[in-house]
Amino acid sequence: MSRIPSDELYNHVPDKYTGVIITAKRAREIMKSPEKDLISKPLLKAYDELMSGDLKFIQELPKDEPGEMQ
Repeated sequence: MSRIPSDELYNHVPDKYTGVIITAKRAREIMKSPEKDLISKPLLKAYDELMSGDLKFIQELPKDEPGEMQ
């Protein structure tokens, strides 16, 4: 896959920025892995994992500042 469709990405992550960060971090993990696959590129493999549902993430919301009103 050479082109990544962003409309399908929104079914798996809340926004494009989150998708980019998650796939980039996973691609780095794949590159450092001793059992890495030399045929496929790490970024595309990470993207495929995200789109297939194999790559999960937890989105942490920022904590409220002590002085803020709600």
